[in-house]
Amino acid sequence: MQTNREDVSSRYKEIRLPFPKSEEYAYEVSLGFQDYFKSIAESKQQFISLLENSKFSYIPNIMRVNSIAEDLDIDE
Repeated sequence: MQTNREDVSSRYKEIRLPFPKSEEYAYEVSLGFQDYFKSIAESKQQFISLLENSKFSYIPNIMRVNSIAEDLDIDE
C-alpha cells in the first residue's frame, strides 16, 4: 500500500510496519537497495558534471542529488 499520499484517510489503520529481526539483518537485507540508489545518485552527479562542462542544457529534475542524510544533517 502506498502510504505517502494525502488520500490514505482511514486506511492508515491497515498500515503495518515491518520490524527487522536485528539491526545487522536489516543492514544486510538493505545492501542491495543502498547500492542501487547510491549508484543512481553517483550517475546523476557525473551526468550533471558533464553537462555543466559542456555547451548543452541541463535537465532540471536531476539537479538535486543530496542524500537524505545531508538533508537531515546526520552522519551516514
